[in-house]
Amino acid sequence: MAFQNPPTQLQTEPGWVHIFSLALDLPEDRLRALRELLDDEERSRANRFYAAQDRRRFIAAHGQMRQILGRYCCQPPNSLRFDKNAYGKPFLRGIPELRFNLSHSLDRGLLAVSGERELGVDVEACRSLIDQENIARRFFAPGEVKELFSLPPEQQKEAFFACWTRKEAYVKARGKGLSIPLDQFEVSLRPGEKARLIKPAENWSLYSINVGPGFAAALAVEGSIDGLRLWKAPG
Repeated sequence: MAFQNPPTQLQTEPGWVHIFSLALDLPEDRLRALRELLDDEERSRANRFYAAQDRRRFIAAHGQMRQILGRYCCQPPNSLRFDKNAYGKPFLRGIPELRFNLSHSLDRGLLAVSGERELGVDVEACRSLIDQENIARRFFAPGEVKELFSLPPEQQKEAFFACWTRKEAYVKARGKGLSIPLDQFEVSLRPGEKARLIKPAENWSLYSINVGPGFAAALAVEGSIDGLRLWKAPG
């Protein structure tokens, strides 16, 4: 399913999650306009990036997030105020019922939005990792490690990043950060296999998101849903 242009009016739908694809390498004039939407805390975070490209991509991701959430709330993007829970997960001040989660990697970003369910999204560039095996053995559950290294070598990178993004999305959805050890729950990872939470048997759903070659992405959402709307970020 490809990302489509969204409707002019954005509103949440019971049983559906909206996923927006964000382009992060933007022209300078658009970037300047997006920077004006950020609050002081966001600008401070942007300025901490050493590389100018990383700084620009942070501004692009968070500025577009504000534009999209502003349309759901019918408020100016620069008027939105964010708070965080005890583990750092953001929510909209005064509008806690609008659930959202942002992730970005290199020039790709994803924003997930729901009006009723906790959710988390993660996107990662599938780069080659010299220490992929050590990372898997350190952070993955024993069943995931066994499954990963039972695969042919040419499938292991794809499976590694499928596993990683699904685990990150689940942790983000739970809103408790790394207080949830990554090796204490298990997700599916085999190429072609449906994304799902294997252990523990909790009421969460996982979805793989196709964002193009060289990237892996996943969504975790509370309970079962009717489906996903995949939309391009409005220009």
